[in-house]
Amino acid sequence: MNPPSTFRGGPEEWQRFLETVRSATEVNERIFRRLQGTRRKWRSPCFELVRRLRWEPALRDLTAEDAAETVEAALGVTLGQDKEKYLWEHVIGHSDTEGNQVDPFFDFLDCWEKVREAPSALVEAVAEVRATPRGETYYGQSLKGLRWEGFREFLSIAHSLQDRAGTGTIFLAVEPFAELLSVSSQQISKYRQRAERYGYLRKVADARPGRAAEFRFHPNPAKTRR
Repeated sequence: MNPPSTFRGGPEEWQRFLETVRSATEVNERIFRRLQGTRRKWRSPCFELVRRLRWEPALRDLTAEDAAETVEAALGVTLGQDKEKYLWEHVIGHSDTEGNQVDPFFDFLDCWEKVREAPSALVEAVAEVRATPRGETYYGQSLKGLRWEGFREFLSIAHSLQDRAGTGTIFLAVEPFAELLSVSSQQISKYRQRAERYGYLRKVADARPGRAAEFRFHPNPAKTRR
């Protein structure tokens, strides 16, 4: 199947885009299935799919409607099924994480216009920290020892994100963080709470539908307590 008229790019870019959509679909399904039945507040069934596609070069400047048409066409190829039926009825489904009924097509459009958190920054920050650990440079004597290693890595990643954001805010969405560090979402929540308590993180905006909570990171808080 040839790319739709909404796709901007040649045959090679289309093939790469197909793989990106396939991967985003798998991650979206895995994370959403894990969240269903938990006590987590509302989460759109297409949040992870949108978040992983929102800044793709072929999609970033499209309207929500054109983006949906492009993604539908890609799913029609990668999954070998009717593109519209598979996307809306199978990939996204008809309920959010709280079990409320949703119209999958309009949920995708709404999520596309609201999501502003790009996962690439977090992926890059994790790769940077693991290549050149900065934990020994920051975070002082009180956080030394084996039991602090996970927390120090969390702080280092948050610090890297803040470097990239400059004076702006950073997003520390729990599920993507947990996925990349191969730990539970509860562990990331505990790290985040501890970082706020010690003064490394300051929340500047609460989470809301389609957008994670926003923070600023401070590498040298006035006092670090155990």
